[in-house]
Amino acid sequence: MEPKLILVPTDFSDASTYALRFAARLADRTGARIRLVYADYFVPPIDFAASAAVEYALTSNEAEDEAKKLLIRTAEENLPATVPFDTRVVVESPVAAILDEARHCGADLVVMGTHGRTGFRRLVVGSVTESVTRAINVPVITVSPLAATDRIAIDLPRIVVPIDFTPECREAIRVAVELSDGKESRVLCVRTIESDTPDNAVGEIERMQSFTPPELLERCHYKLLPGDRPAEQVVEFAKLVRADLIAVGAATGRSATEVMRGTFAERILERSDCPVLVINEQTVLRSMAGRVEGDVVGV
Repeated sequence: MEPKLILVPTDFSDASTYALRFAARLADRTGARIRLVYADYFVPPIDFAASAAVEYALTSNEAEDEAKKLLIRTAEENLPATVPFDTRVVVESPVAAILDEARHCGADLVVMGTHGRTGFRRLVVGSVTESVTRAINVPVITVSPLAATDRIAIDLPRIVVPIDFTPECREAIRVAVELSDGKESRVLCVRTIESDTPDNAVGEIERMQSFTPPELLERCHYKLLPGDRPAEQVVEFAKLVRADLIAVGAATGRSATEVMRGTFAERILERSDCPVLVINEQTVLRSMAGRVEGDVVGV
């Protein structure tokens, strides 16, 4: 996978700026074009008092025009001259706008910021990034304010993949390797288990090796993490090895507990200090269809 068009949603926050800078470096390496998009209804918040609404400075059209100017300025300030770009302002809710834009513009990768909200605040405020990663059909790379993007090597030499034996996880391995630059990148496949007895360890390592796409076995190394806090331990391990990317498969359904706490993938992207690649079921199905089509054309 070498992206040709990278969609970067923004809300003009620091997190979005970090994501844009990361996308810029990736686009510069791969020759991709960037589409920077901002979505808003451009109306006063619903909790405005009547007097405040009267004093609201801009009409919807004026606010949209100001957003267009700010979007272009943001692109010019954060993208090198070597990276082509275009901008788009959409009068729509952010999640719907991002999903529609990705589908209609033909983006093959989305890079977006995440605010890293956790606990009750995350539940109440919600997360555009989490909603997008659950519903979109292309790979998403999330970048949080914790990510030191200037430190991260854009060729992605150190990739951590938590193994959960799902199709989404297998596709995450493939995409992460394809996004990396050159054959020197190391894929560190990890799995958290509560028991670290020798028999269990040998069996789990063999199972992880059997799960890995055969053509990528030589690129992969395997590590077991004893414990019962898988998401947190994966993040800590990634920090320890100074990972440049965590690649994770995202399950489609969520239990009641996961709605409150976040899924395994969501807890990783909230806490990680490096970019996180997220692959969901829709992305796997789209990729499989593309490979079948390619095989038919090849025949």
